[in-house]
Amino acid sequence: MVHSVLNRSRVPSPVPARFLRGLVSRAIISVLLLVFSPLDTALFAKNALAISPATLPSGTLYVPYSETLTATGGASPYTYAISSGHLPAGLTLSSGGVISGTPKPSGIPRPVTSSNFTVQATDSTGVTGTQKYTISIYATSGGGTASPPTVTTTSLPAGTSGMA
Repeated sequence: MVHSVLNRSRVPSPVPARFLRGLVSRAIISVLLLVFSPLDTALFAKNALAISPATLPSGTLYVPYSETLTATGGASPYTYAISSGHLPAGLTLSSGGVISGTPKPSGIPRPVTSSNFTVQATDSTGVTGTQKYTISIYATSGGGTASPPTVTTTSLPAGTSGMA
């Protein structure tokens, strides 16, 4: 009886039907996102570019340096650029992925200086990938500091005892 009175008096129900439809729609969308998000991530991860090598060799002041970067994944041709940081003084990165030049000191020469930078590769469709690098530049070959000179003799003159 109460129910029929409420229906005749046109009192709205406590939960409108459009609210329920919206709630159901949101629930369906949430479930679909949960199901398909991992698939999207996997698909996009396969399309991302990878840049190699993973690390770069060190260099020596005033000794020519050259290393070639390569990208995989995506569609060639690729272009390369520094997206953050900077190369050591005297080195440049070509758009073809070659780091080259002759390292020079920037400021006061030190036994070793390191430069941190990120390279971004872009393929022909606009897909990008990045790789972080560090290049250390040493003042001497062998990666150490300059050693004192070594004197080698094959003979010494005869000495006299008691003389300085």
